[in-house]
Amino acid sequence: MDGPVEARKAARQQLEHGADWIKVYMTHRSWVDKQGNLVSQPTLTVEELKAIVDETHGWQKKVACHAYNGIGLQRALDGGLRFDRARIGDYGRADRADAAAGDVVLRDTFAYYDDWAPADTLEGKRDRARAMVHETSFRKALKAHLKIVYGTDMGGIPWTETDGARV
Repeated sequence: MDGPVEARKAARQQLEHGADWIKVYMTHRSWVDKQGNLVSQPTLTVEELKAIVDETHGWQKKVACHAYNGIGLQRALDGGLRFDRARIGDYGRADRADAAAGDVVLRDTFAYYDDWAPADTLEGKRDRARAMVHETSFRKALKAHLKIVYGTDMGGIPWTETDGARV
């Protein structure tokens, strides 16, 4: 979809087919830039997200999002995702006023932190940068008394495992 009109239409189509929640991906690929910073590709504009949120709320349904960091997460917050509407995911910005006020929930995914690529690969550098950013923002979230819930959206493991997530 491109633009707010198509975004609204896409949300409406999902709702017409019985969706209870609309989940948007606000960030996509992540990589480490030349300075060693974690960068995530934003996916939706603020205007597109506002159309999705508006349409979904008109149906009295909720919107959740997946966001790593950076511009995509900033757009999620600027686009209207709040506690009563969303779970703001990984690497939440605990320094934002709306987050600190309790309007945003950080839903962390800890489960993938033992499944890293080798350290000398691009993927391995990305994995380690994610963990470093995650630790910093998680500590900020704790200090700011941000609401934090545990959950995971990973599904590609045998659910017979009993040792749970390793942090």
